[in-house]
Amino acid sequence: MVKSSNKSTISGLIISFLVFVLFFFHIQAGMAEVNSSKILVISSYSPIKEEGNRVISSFITQLRTDARVKISVEYMDSESSSSFEDWSEWMRQLFDAYKTRPKVVVLMGNEAWSVYRVTCPDDWHDTPVVLGCVKGSFIDYECLNDLDLLTVREMQQMEESFGGFKVTGYAYKDYLSENFRLIKRLQPQVEHIAFCYDNRYNLSFFENYLKTLCEQTDSLGFCYLDGNKLSTTQLLDSISRMDDTYALLTAGWYTDALQYPHAHSKLHNELPHYTSIPLFQALDQGKANMNYIGGYYISGEEMGKDLATLTSSVLTKGIENSPVFQYTPSQPRYYINYPTFVAAGLDLSLLPEGTVFYNKAPSLWEEHSLEVVLLICLIILMIVIFIGVLLYRKRKEDAYRTANARMLELLSRMPDMATIYDSELNILDIINPQEHVLHGGNDKSMIGRNLLDVGEEYKAFDDMMDCLISNLRATIKTGEVRVFNYKYAKGDVIYYTKARVVPFGKDSIICFSHDVTPYVVAEKEILQLKTFLQSIMDNLPVGLFIKDVDDQFRYLFYNNKVSEFYEENFGVMLGKNDFEVNDPEAERFREEDLKVLESAEPITFDRIFYDPETGAPKRWGVTTKTRLEDQEGKLYIVATTVDTTEIRKNEQELNESKLKLEFTLEAAQIISWEYNVDARTFYSPNSTVFEETIIPLDDYLSFVFPEDTTLLSAGLEDLASGKTQVMDIQIRLITPALGERWFEMHAVPYGQGEDGRISKLIGLRTDITDQKMTNELIRLRDKAEEANRLKSAFLANMSHEIRTPLNAIVGFSNLIATTDDKEEIGEYVKIVETNNELLLQLISDILDLSKIEAGQLDFNYTDVDLSDVFNNLYQVYKCRVKDSVELLCRQPSPGYVIHSEKNRLTQVVSNFLSNACKYTSKGSIIMGYELQGDRLRFYVTDTGKGISGENMPHVFERFAKFDSFVQGTGLGLSICESIVQSLGGEIGAESELGRGSTFWFTIPYEPASK
Repeated sequence: MVKSSNKSTISGLIISFLVFVLFFFHIQAGMAEVNSSKILVISSYSPIKEEGNRVISSFITQLRTDARVKISVEYMDSESSSSFEDWSEWMRQLFDAYKTRPKVVVLMGNEAWSVYRVTCPDDWHDTPVVLGCVKGSFIDYECLNDLDLLTVREMQQMEESFGGFKVTGYAYKDYLSENFRLIKRLQPQVEHIAFCYDNRYNLSFFENYLKTLCEQTDSLGFCYLDGNKLSTTQLLDSISRMDDTYALLTAGWYTDALQYPHAHSKLHNELPHYTSIPLFQALDQGKANMNYIGGYYISGEEMGKDLATLTSSVLTKGIENSPVFQYTPSQPRYYINYPTFVAAGLDLSLLPEGTVFYNKAPSLWEEHSLEVVLLICLIILMIVIFIGVLLYRKRKEDAYRTANARMLELLSRMPDMATIYDSELNILDIINPQEHVLHGGNDKSMIGRNLLDVGEEYKAFDDMMDCLISNLRATIKTGEVRVFNYKYAKGDVIYYTKARVVPFGKDSIICFSHDVTPYVVAEKEILQLKTFLQSIMDNLPVGLFIKDVDDQFRYLFYNNKVSEFYEENFGVMLGKNDFEVNDPEAERFREEDLKVLESAEPITFDRIFYDPETGAPKRWGVTTKTRLEDQEGKLYIVATTVDTTEIRKNEQELNESKLKLEFTLEAAQIISWEYNVDARTFYSPNSTVFEETIIPLDDYLSFVFPEDTTLLSAGLEDLASGKTQVMDIQIRLITPALGERWFEMHAVPYGQGEDGRISKLIGLRTDITDQKMTNELIRLRDKAEEANRLKSAFLANMSHEIRTPLNAIVGFSNLIATTDDKEEIGEYVKIVETNNELLLQLISDILDLSKIEAGQLDFNYTDVDLSDVFNNLYQVYKCRVKDSVELLCRQPSPGYVIHSEKNRLTQVVSNFLSNACKYTSKGSIIMGYELQGDRLRFYVTDTGKGISGENMPHVFERFAKFDSFVQGTGLGLSICESIVQSLGGEIGAESELGRGSTFWFTIPYEPASK
C-alpha cells in the first residue's frame, strides 16, 4: 500500500469528478431509504483522535457501500474529562436528544460502553449494540476507584459485562511484544524501551505488565513515561535526556498530569526539537504525523471496514444470526512511514516481509498512470481505425461473393427440401435433398429431367404426383404462392408431406417440401389422449364441472357424476349459466363464484338436499371451487362435487358411539385428558379438578399433593423423552368440588412433531378414592394385627430375657447364703453383678425403645470434646476386653470439638465396643474417628468371629441375634440406628465371617461455637 500526495492536477480533477458523480448518484439512489434505517455511532474519544486512525470514516464509507442507512456520529471526548459522572450526564443528554430509537447503536471504545450500560433507557435495551475499538477485557469506569487489579489476567472479560443487552462486536489486541521485537530488529543497539502513554485512568498494574513483556524480549530495560504523573513538558525533558540506547514507543498521549487539553498537539509539535530518536506507535494513530516511524498493529481503516461489515449483518440478518463478539478478523501488519524511516538512517532490508509503506513518493507510473493509459488507448484507437479502413474495402469485395453462398447455405440448413423448376417443370436444382421426400430416388439423377418423366417412374404414387404437378402449374400460371399437403403409402406406413410453391425469378419456381409425418402422428395421438382423458373425467368418482368466467360463467364441461349428484340431465347446461336455465339457486352460486375469484385458495361449500314431503335432509354433498388462470390470462372456475351422504351418516353413528362412551366414562368416573409437551399445558373437556378446559402444567401441579408432584412431573418427562411407553401412577389431588381425592393416571404418547419428537400425550384419569379407602382399611387392619403379633412376640421375648438374669440373681443369691467359702462367694457375687448389669442394660434398652416409638427420645446438644469422649471410653473398656485382645484408640491430632449430643454419641460408640468385646477372643479392637469432607466418621473395628453374608441385611433389626450363646437382647444396634438417624447421620457395618467386623456411623461436622 503506497500513498502519494503529489498527484497531477489533471488526474486529481478527473478522479474528483468521477467520485463526485458516483457519490451523487449513490446519495440519490439511497434517498428513498434514508429514513428507513438509522445508526447511532457514539465515540468515546475526540474528533482529533478520529482524524488520526480514521476508524469511523472507514466504517461510514464501507457501511454505505453495504447498506443504505442514515448514520449519526457523536463524540463523548473522554480525554477532556475522566469523570464518570460527566460522561453519564453527557450520555443522558444524548438519549434525550434522540427521540427516535436507532436500529443499531455502535459504541467506539470501552468508556462509551461502560457509561452506556448504566444510563441506557429501558426502551433502548432491546436495541442491538455493536462494540468497536475495545479490548478483550472490560474496565468498569464507574467502579474504577474500587478496582484493585494486580495483573492483566484479573481483568473482567468483555463478554461478562453484556448483562441483558444484545451485544456483538470486534475487539483488538495490543501487539506490544511484536513492536518490541521490531524495534530491536531495526535498532540492535537499543537497550531500553521508553513507553509513552497518557494512562489517564491510572491503571497501576499496566507498568508491571509492560516491564514483564520487555524483559521477555532480549532482556530489554523498561522506562514508563506515565501521563498520569508527567506533564507534557516533563515528558519532553525526559525524552531529551535519552541517548541512542533508548527507543520511543507510544500508545497515545492525549492528556497529561495537568489535564492539558492540547497535550497531543504540543508533544508532536515540540518533539523534533528535543530528540532525533524515532517514535514507534503501538496502535494506529494516523499517517499524517511525520514524527511516527511506524509499528505493528491493525490499521484503523481495516478495523472500520470489519465493524461496518458486522453492522450490516446485524441490520440485514439480525444480531441473533450475526457473528458473536470476538477479535476483529483483520490481521496486524507492519506499517512504516517511509520518509521518516529513511531520515532515521535505518536499513530497509531489516524490515519484515510484507511491510506496508506510507507517505512514500510515487513513481512516474503511480503519479501519471491515467495520462499514460489514455495515451496508450489513443494510439491503439488510431491503429484500429487504420486497420478498419483497410479491411472495409476487402469486406465490400467479399460481400457480393458470399451473398449467393450464404443463400445456398441457408437453404441447405433449412429443414425443408427445396426443388427449383423452370416453367416447363424441368428440375433445375435440388437443395437439401431428403430421401423420404424423394421417395428413394437419387437427387443427382433427377436434376435436368422433367417432372412428368419422373412421374412415369413412380406409378404407385399417381395421386401424389397429380397433386404436386397441378399445384406447380397453378403457381407458374398465376404467380401465387400455394400451400398444400399430400400423402403416400410405403408398405404399411403412410407418410405425410407439406409443400409450399413460390415464384423464383421470371420463369422459375421453388417448391419447399417438408415431411410432417411425426406431427400428423402426434396430432392423432393427442386426439386419442384427449378422448382418453375425456373418458377418465366422465368416469371420475367425483363430480367435475368447469365454468368460463369471461363468458358470463357459462358451463364448459361437466361429467356424469354431476348429473347423478343433482339428479338432473346436465346436457342442457353446456354453453349456459345458472341464470339462463332459471336455477333457483343461481344467485347463491354466482356469489360463491365471485368469492372464489377473490381467493387464492380453493373454497368449499356445503350442499344439502331436502325431502320435499318431510322437509328433512336426505342427501349431503361438498362442492370445492378453485380459481384457474391459463397462460393467456383467461379465468375459469374448476369445481369438484363429492356426495358425502354416507360420510354424514357415519359421523352421526360415530357421534352416538361417542356419547355412549362419554356416558360410560362418566359413570366409571374416568376422565380423558391430553398433555401438550411443547406448550406444557393440560387439556380436559370435562375436568373436575379445574374450571378451565386448558391449564398450564404448573397450575395443574398446584392441585397435586406436594409429595406427588415429582412423581407426576417425572412420569410426563419420561413419556415425552421416550424412556417409557406407558405411564401408570397414583397421585392425590385437591379438587375444588370434591376435596382430597386419589386418582390413577394412565398415559401413552399420542403425536409427534416435525422433528420426530413426541409432542402430545393422551391419557385417562380414574377416581380411585373409594378403592384406596378400602385398601387403606385393609392395610390398617393388617398393621394392627401385625402390631398385636409383634407385641405378643415382644412380651414373650422380654419375659424370657428378663427371667434369665433374674433367675441367675435369685439362684446365686441363695447359694451365697448357704456357703461359707469366701472364694466361692466371690465368684457368686461376680455372677450376680454381671446379671445385674445385664438386667439394667435390658431395662435401659426397653425404655429407649419405648421413647423412640413414642418420639420422645431426649437430645441435649452441647459442645463436645471428642478426645475426652474417646479417652473416657478407652479407660472404661480396656479392662473389659479379654486378656488376649488389645484395645487401640486412634484419634486425629489435634482433636475436634463439635456441637452435638454427647450422651447419645457415647451410647452408640459404647454399644459398638460392648459388642466387639463380646465377640472378640483374640487379636485387637480399634476405636476411633476421622473427618471426611463435611462429615465425621466414627468406627469400631475388631478381629472377632464376624457375621455371615446372609445375616448382614438384618444386623440393625430389632431382636436380631446371630449367636444364642452370647447374652444380649438384640435391641442395641436398632437403638443406635435410630439415634444416628436423629443426629442426621448414617450407620453401617462391614463384616466377614471368621475375620472380624467394622461398625461405623457418620454425622454432620458442626464445629463448636467459640
